[in-house]
Amino acid sequence: MTSNIQKPKKCHCCGDGEYKQMNELYGHQSLYVREKHMYIPNIEDVVDTYICVNPVCKHVYRHYYEDISDFHREGNLRKKQKNEKTSLLDLGTPENVKLKMDRTRRQFSYVKDFMLQDDLAFEIAPGRGFFLMVAKEYFNTIKGVDIDPGVIAHNEILNPDIEVKLCSFLDLPEDEKYDVILAFDFLEHIEELNDFVIKLYAITNKYVVIQVPVDRPIIPPNYHLLEKPKEHQLPFDGHLHYFSEFSLNNLLSKDGLFECAHMYKTFPGETAGGKELLCVFKKV
Repeated sequence: MTSNIQKPKKCHCCGDGEYKQMNELYGHQSLYVREKHMYIPNIEDVVDTYICVNPVCKHVYRHYYEDISDFHREGNLRKKQKNEKTSLLDLGTPENVKLKMDRTRRQFSYVKDFMLQDDLAFEIAPGRGFFLMVAKEYFNTIKGVDIDPGVIAHNEILNPDIEVKLCSFLDLPEDEKYDVILAFDFLEHIEELNDFVIKLYAITNKYVVIQVPVDRPIIPPNYHLLEKPKEHQLPFDGHLHYFSEFSLNNLLSKDGLFECAHMYKTFPGETAGGKELLCVFKKV
C-alpha cells in the first residue's frame, strides 16, 4: 500500500531543525559524517536521505515511499525455519543463542536499577523473544506487542506464559498503563516518532527504556542481500532513522514529557553486534 507520507522539512527529533538532502548539501563524491562515523563512498547514491542541520541534533532520516508498517508486518526482516509446523523464527545455532542471551542479560543488568519486580513491564516488538526470556525471570508481570503475526506465533511457543498482543503500539488502549516500557532496536524502524512519544507518555507510569543503533552506516553491511524499495534508491534494511545522542534526547525531552535518567553508548558486541545507545527516560 502506497503511503501519503510527505518528505519532511523539519526534523523529527528537535522540531526546529531543518532537513537538508544529503546529496545536495554535500556536493562531492565522498562524505564522512563525523557525528555519526558514517563513510559514504558516493554521495550521489544517497537519494531521499536527509540530515538535520541543527548542530546539536544532526538526526539523519531516510524517506521511505510506502507504509513502513507493511514492511515489518509482513516479516521482511525475519527468516522462518524450514519446518513451518513449529511456527518458530530462526534462532540460529546454539552458539548464537548463547551469545544473544549473554548480551541480553548484560543489557538488562545495565538498566535493572530503574525497575522493581512488582512493576508492570511491557516490551514493544519483542521479536525472537530473547529479552522476554530474561525479563520474565525478574518481573512478576511482563507483556508485549508486535505487528508481525510470525512474532506472535513464535513467542506463543518460546514464551507461552507471556501475553504478546498482535497490534500496533499506537493502537493500544490508554486505560491500561505500564510502569516500565521497553523498546529495543525499534525506534529506527517507525515513521511516526512524535506520535510514538505521545503514546509512550499516555501509557507510561515511570520509565521508558530505549535502545537504538548508533554510528551505523546508511549503506548497510549486508546491502548485497537487500532489495531496493524504489529505483535509484539504496538497498533498504528497514531503518528510517539514524540517531545521535543529541537527536534521541531531543526526541524524548523536547516537549517536556520525559527527561533522560541514563544514557550509555555500548561497545560492539556488548549488547549487539555494533554500537548502541541504551537509555532510560523518566516520565516528567
